[in-house]
Amino acid sequence: MSATFDTVEEYWNWSDIEEAAKRASSDSTQVFRTSLASYLGVDDHAALTLMPSARSGLERLLRQHLGQRRSVLLPEFNCSAVQDAIEAAGGKLRFYDFASSPGLFDWSAVLRMADSTTGAIIVTHYSGVPVDFRSIIDFCQENKILLIEDCAHTLGGCIGSATAGTLGDAALFSFNYDKPISLGWGGAVLVNNPTYYLSGSIRGIVIPSIAEEIGLLRTFIRAMGERRKAIPRQGRLLEKFIQRLGLHRVYPFTKAEDIGIGAVQAELGLQCLSRYDEIKGIRSLRAERFAIEVRGRTWPVNGDITPAWLKQKVHFSDRVALRSEIAEAGGARW
Repeated sequence: MSATFDTVEEYWNWSDIEEAAKRASSDSTQVFRTSLASYLGVDDHAALTLMPSARSGLERLLRQHLGQRRSVLLPEFNCSAVQDAIEAAGGKLRFYDFASSPGLFDWSAVLRMADSTTGAIIVTHYSGVPVDFRSIIDFCQENKILLIEDCAHTLGGCIGSATAGTLGDAALFSFNYDKPISLGWGGAVLVNNPTYYLSGSIRGIVIPSIAEEIGLLRTFIRAMGERRKAIPRQGRLLEKFIQRLGLHRVYPFTKAEDIGIGAVQAELGLQCLSRYDEIKGIRSLRAERFAIEVRGRTWPVNGDITPAWLKQKVHFSDRVALRSEIAEAGGARW
């Protein structure tokens, strides 16, 4: 008997939801918020705000603090949700790219792009590996440029002795299905610089009742179950043919954009945090094994960076190199 595991998604099941619902109370979200801030090493728990999504958190942050300087510098390799949030907040996208290889940046070249229209710079921590951006912190402070860390894929990684998300003016965290801690939906904004605190940050956020929340989580689990069953079929010719014809059966998970994190999710979050260091260790061991298999083509970890692996990225210069690697590994499916 075989089973398919998606190792980057949630590590709870329906019985955990039922137990979380029993523990849920009016204090649950506050306790989760405080616990998450403590995990990040933040003393001022008020600096962390739970959001319906990281995207909505970024949009609110930029709406309040972008000002007249509307240009936002962000990596070319980024999530479309980040771009959508910037544009929704009235910002103008300006992209910077990797330097010598994926994951590495020439920060002096990035700063040369900054001008009188630059209101913010976004630094993306990819796949659980923090990017060392310390060389641009002073410049951003001196020029009053909002420096935002995108930690959607990174929770618990470190840059030197500092936890990723605590060095910039603000940081974004996500709890969607493919993030370090999955709660089905939701996110958080951490503000480290009091200049950029969010005023009225919870205004307009709808907190679902326990019954509504359980209904949404039931839909989420169903959608993820279908997604997992499809994983072994994704490379098959018949599956590609079915998708092309539009006959593929899908169970998408959707919710209203203003629905925030409820008490049941908060209790799940507390459970996830209690196990997170263990899960992070398992992911790291898998990432290290994967890195050995592909011999130096994985995402770079440089200097005094401590990763909190989520997804391992592999870089091949061309398809020939990719085929060669697979052939030498005996056709292994990574």
